[in-house]
Amino acid sequence: MIEFKSVSLKKGGKEILKNVSLRAPDSSVTVIIGKNGSGKTTLLRSLYSSRDITGEVLVDGAPAKEMSGRELSRAVSFMPQTLPNPDIRVRELVRLGRTPFAGAFGALSEADAEAADRAIELTGLSSLADARIPTLSGGERQRAFFAMLLAKDSKTVLLDEPSSSLDAPSRAMLAEFVRALRADGRCVVLVMHDLSDAVALADTVYVMEEGKASLPMTPDEFCESDIPRRVFASSVYKVWTENGERYVFRPADL
Repeated sequence: MIEFKSVSLKKGGKEILKNVSLRAPDSSVTVIIGKNGSGKTTLLRSLYSSRDITGEVLVDGAPAKEMSGRELSRAVSFMPQTLPNPDIRVRELVRLGRTPFAGAFGALSEADAEAADRAIELTGLSSLADARIPTLSGGERQRAFFAMLLAKDSKTVLLDEPSSSLDAPSRAMLAEFVRALRADGRCVVLVMHDLSDAVALADTVYVMEEGKASLPMTPDEFCESDIPRRVFASSVYKVWTENGERYVFRPADL
């Protein structure tokens, strides 16, 4: 579980976060949505700059500012919106997920290597394990970073705009990945831009506006409120697909 309690942050005299409170429990997907510049990414990153904020960030009940970097890295996995492109092999990248658990001189154990290999298999990357990261497609590279998160095996997973550059098959893979983490008891927090994907994945929705967070809502409560139109200038439609009901958002003036 991760909890942001009355978090505020100023940069250059400007208040970026304004008394934000947000709770993301285990075995659940918490989605944060909002327009660009609303403070979504800054909120996630405040976990790692908790000494610069007022308020408190708790990880499984422990104050983040009292945790060592190694403890925090073990407890929480964070995948940024813009992924690096290191010139290493997929297997090497995935094994980096085990770094917080490495022994003396950074040596990985046999169990660490096995955990990385399992993550590669689970994400369908076995045939690409020896491929170099820059040679991969965007979706394949995203999958490699998902594998690294799986290998790390943190209880809390933070993903910043994970679907922003993905094609439809890769977005479906992302949804499967997120739901598998939830089924495994993890706390998953997503910052998302696409409203349809957000409500399809979320158990709880928070909306950020100008550095402030809404009260928690279910996807139905969000869709039935005035927020889609007021904040995102979107109309909401409920459609029926072969996989059940789904909300779809369209520009309000169409």
